[in-house]
Amino acid sequence: MEDIRLTKNFSVLHCSAGEAKQLPVDQRAQFDQLYQLVFAKSSAFVDWMIDYHMRMPGESHYFFGTENGVIVAFTYFARFKNRSGFTYALSCGSISHPGSMGSFLPLFEYANKYMGSCTDLLMGFCNRKSVKIYTHPVFGWLRDPEFRQLKLTGLLFAGPSTTVLNRGKNQSIHSIPLQSTLFRRDEEFLNWRLSRIRNFEILKNDVSGHISIIKPFENEFDVVTILNCKTREEYRDELRLIFDHLRMMKPGFSGLNVYLSYPGTDDLINSSFTSEPLAHERFLCYRPSMGFTPSAHAFVEMIDSDTI
Repeated sequence: MEDIRLTKNFSVLHCSAGEAKQLPVDQRAQFDQLYQLVFAKSSAFVDWMIDYHMRMPGESHYFFGTENGVIVAFTYFARFKNRSGFTYALSCGSISHPGSMGSFLPLFEYANKYMGSCTDLLMGFCNRKSVKIYTHPVFGWLRDPEFRQLKLTGLLFAGPSTTVLNRGKNQSIHSIPLQSTLFRRDEEFLNWRLSRIRNFEILKNDVSGHISIIKPFENEFDVVTILNCKTREEYRDELRLIFDHLRMMKPGFSGLNVYLSYPGTDDLINSSFTSEPLAHERFLCYRPSMGFTPSAHAFVEMIDSDTI
């Protein structure tokens, strides 16, 4: 645990989730009060969140902004490493006390520099307010113009399908990563990630070997991930099968939600589906470390945009 003084009155406290579990009673009370004030979340929720981050198959980084000894801001990152040694970190959330809104800027600047010094690629899924902060020249993040949040509402050129998707179990998840992504898809990561999703379903394509994980949302379903695809076209074709499966098997099904980013997202989706934008628009922002260039085939889907 590090306590770094930035100015006479402002300090940054940097620790892991495990160390946050051991915060002094007064600081933990301030942390809980901040969550209650901003998000109306209870102390029990904060406990659950810390425990979840402690089980992360990677690194949790908590950054607290303290003004005159009182916690007024909080931001945190999840840092992961894939099999090849490539590291990426997700900026997973932030809070500022309404009476000290400017406190987030020095806190995030410090956290941004720290995580950028030890990580190949920083990522964040920003709302309309925060996207202006992330992409400010001071922080140096870029917005990915290819990122789309879409509700797939219908199939174009729908025809009879002979491929059947079968319900799978947790044991169906292969430790083979999606080949067109830089990000973790191994069994350890997936089991941790899915531990916080209620009622997820695993669908297995015995012909292609693709494994799809979906979760219900009202009368819709979210695509969490599709494993073992080798090309974007395979991914699109599996989306078609999932859509057809849900249309037949789920009465009242109204759409399939996808969170995707890769070159040509629009062309690939529009060639097969009717769609509409999702509400609560978010933006994918990223900041590569010095000398690192994201692959043109880097692939982002919901398991990253909804990780924490």
